[in-house]
Amino acid sequence: MDSTAERLQELIRIVGAKSVSAFAVSIGVRSTVLANMLGGRMSKPSFDTLEKIKAQYPQVDLEWLVMGKGQPLKAATAYSLPAQPVPGASEPDIKLLGKPELTDKTSPQAALAECQKELTAWKEKAETYRQLAEDRQTIIELMKKAAR
Repeated sequence: MDSTAERLQELIRIVGAKSVSAFAVSIGVRSTVLANMLGGRMSKPSFDTLEKIKAQYPQVDLEWLVMGKGQPLKAATAYSLPAQPVPGASEPDIKLLGKPELTDKTSPQAALAECQKELTAWKEKAETYRQLAEDRQTIIELMKKAAR
């Protein structure tokens, strides 16, 4: 693939979007943004667009998309393509940690299990934010390389 526009078109095909507009909706950008890139009016995706692609499709290798190096999808990844894009999907609510309330019907084992469940949820959320920070740093580095 020679250009970013060609790689973007290939990515749209790989993720199974039915159209450019459908892909734009899935990542939360206006279809005109992608149309400008595909039509040659914009040569590279913006930081915001890259961030949105990465958020919806974490398995995409942004270095491939921006620089043409490597493969479209990360090799040994735990991610899978979503069955259907879910624009506007929200995170599950996680209540604040605190001392579990014990009632006569609540055993200490049940309270411990609830705390462990909350801890697991917080660890997963922390890992998600760690990955997001790492992805953002990757995007920044790629944008710097592309600007040279």
